[in-house]
Amino acid sequence: MPSPLAAAVRRLPDDAVVASTFPATLWLGSGHDVIFIPPRRYQIAGETNDQLLKQLVELGRILTQRRGYIVVYRDPPPEFVTAGELAWLVKLVEVQRSPEGTLYRVDGLRPWVR
Repeated sequence: MPSPLAAAVRRLPDDAVVASTFPATLWLGSGHDVIFIPPRRYQIAGETNDQLLKQLVELGRILTQRRGYIVVYRDPPPEFVTAGELAWLVKLVEVQRSPEGTLYRVDGLRPWVR
């Protein structure tokens, strides 16, 4: 039985673009394709992501254009961005909250994002 968050993603349209901090976990539970939200630090390589802001802005543009979604799990490791950090760049509309995390719809870039 899928988690409530995975079940919510499963109900999204097949062509919905979904990004998450834990794409494999979400894909296993929902069967929906999920792309990875860039981390601030690459765990395996142990390197800082110097392109993080640029990558997050580009992801925000894609999700805005495609009316995409973001899933952020609770208590992420320090390498991952938080919902608050993402909300500084994109307008997030809460779709569903569960004990494991939250599904948001991306509703555009913030005015200061270029």
